This record gives sequence, structure tokens and C-alpha cells, in this order.
Amino acid sequence: SIHRGTVARIQPFGAFVRIDNYADGLVHISQLRDERVESVADAVREGEYVWVVVTDIKEGNKVSLSMRLVDQETGELKEPLNDVDAATPSARRTGELPQLYSVHKGTVARIQNFGAFVRIDNYGDGLVHVSQLCAYRVEDPNDVVDVGQKVYVKVVEHREMDKVSLSMKVVDQATGEDLDPANRDYQARGEGGGGRRGNAPIRAGDEVDPVEAMRKGTADPRNQRFASGGDYELVEDDEPAPPPAEPIGRGRGATMPAWMQTLKDDVGKDLRRKEKKRERKEAKKRRKKEKKAAKKAKKREKKSKKEKKSKKRKRDSSADARKEKKSKKERYADAD
Repeated sequence: SIHRGTVARIQPFGAFVRIDNYADGLVHISQLRDERVESVADAVREGEYVWVVVTDIKEGNKVSLSMRLVDQETGELKEPLNDVDAATPSARRTGELPQLYSVHKGTVARIQNFGAFVRIDNYGDGLVHVSQLCAYRVEDPNDVVDVGQKVYVKVVEHREMDKVSLSMKVVDQATGEDLDPANRDYQARGEGGGGRRGNAPIRAGDEVDPVEAMRKGTADPRNQRFASGGDYELVEDDEPAPPPAEPIGRGRGATMPAWMQTLKDDVGKDLRRKEKKRERKEAKKRRKKEKKAAKKAKKREKKSKKEKKSKKRKRDSSADARKEKKSKKERYADAD
């Protein structure tokens, strides 16, 4: 059922929405928006009115809600995007299950950390597990696909509750060609595996052009497959051979390994760089000290000149006073 509620409080894992005449239900962070949400506060704020749909009632009357399945402007329910969101599997089906091992062109509807949900016309959504996006290891599905992107997928498994497993790595994304017509690169659950084998073992007659395989996305660059029994010659390295290693010590192990020689060169460069830096620092300190000393000497010289002028003025003043006194005495003597 769809309700309009108020965001009561925010937590790192989601937001609690208060529904009138009931209680608070949890909108998990993955159910806030179609796109990935890093912080709940970026999607909603406390006191905001939102539309939610009840997706599950757990033990203890705990209610799970979803905002991303409801149009926040009209309050109408969008088409469910995967089996977890739908109350029943039939709620999201628009037709029969697609034929096993058939190839379809679909649209990426939603991305999760475990894979991407691809919508197929006249059917619904199927999961492309993160291990089936590319032949190489994928840490984040967002690095491979985007919401709304058109991709080719192959139906590789029909699971319980009408769930469908899809694969992108076994289909040429440029042409839609099935790159695994023998269906050997996927092992369904319940048949001795967890859904994927990785790269199929090399068999007699297998011929895979590594460049073509990379273009089609079927080859792991760290684990290339080549034609069994093919005639291949080693290609000489373009880089020149490294100089002979510097001998160290005596007897066995007297030759320094290449990595140690490289390490020694790096350490030497680092030491020289530090030595030059230290010399520049000391030269700067010396210049600063010399400049300070010159400033002090100039100040002392200025002070000395000032003192000399002051003493001269005092001497001149004393001489004038003595002359004046002598002149007075002479005048008194003449008067007598």
C-alpha cells in the first residue's frame, strides 16, 4: 500500500518515516532513490513529506518502506525493479519467462553493489551479477554500466520465484553476438557451483584472438586464452637489456639482484637530494646570519658616530663657558 508520511529521523543506514495512524517504518538507504546514495541527509531531511510504499512487514511488526518505487510528485507506484521490491513475483511480470540461453537487448534499470538490474521488453527485470558484467574482476558496477544504458544480455539461469539471472560478458556488446553458444562459461546454481566458473578451461580446438577477445569483453587481461597447439614465437623485448648487476660480497649471492640495484639507485638519489636540500638550508642560514651581523655592525657604527658628535658638542660647550668666564674676570679687573 502507498502512504504519505513525514521523515521522523535520519540514520546512517536509512530514514524512518512516520505514517499517520500507524508508526514509523524504515526506508533503507538503498530504497531512497534509483541512483546510489552516499549519505541519507543528501536525499531527505527531517520533517519532509514523502510518498512511500510498504514492501515488507517483518517479525515484530517492523515495516520496510520504499521511496524510489513511488513517484514523489504524483504518489503513483512505479514499476517494481526487482523481486525484492515486489510483493509477489507476478506483480512485475509482463509476459512469460524469457527462453533460457536467449540473447536480448535491455536497459539498465538500477545498479547495486552486487550487480545491475536490466529491464527486458515484454518481460521485466533480471539481475546481471557483478561477476557477469565483464570477464575481469569488477569492484564497482558503476564503473562498467550506467542507469539507462542499452546493453545486450543472455539469459543464463531460471531461478526460484521466477527470478532470472543474466550475463553481459558472454555477449558481444557491439553486435549482440553470443560468445558462448555452447553455454560453458556459466554454471547454474544447484549444479555444483555458485553461479560462475570464471574462464572456461582450454579445450582442443579452442582459438581465441586475444585482441578480439578484449574488444568483445570476453578475455581477462590478466589471464588471456590462446589457441591450443598454435605456433607462437617469442617476441624480443624492445627495451635494452639492463647492465650487469654490481657484485657484492664473496661466494654465493655475490651478485646484487636487479631489484636491489634499483633500490640502491633510488636510495642514492634520495640521499643526494636530501644532502643538496641540507646544503641549501645551511647556506640560507649563513646568509641570514651574515646579514644580521652586518646590520648590527652598521648600527654600532652609527651609534659610535652619534656618541662622538655628542662628546664634541659637550667639549665645545665647555670651552665656550671657560672663555666667557675668563672674559668676565678680565672685564672686572679693568674696572677696578
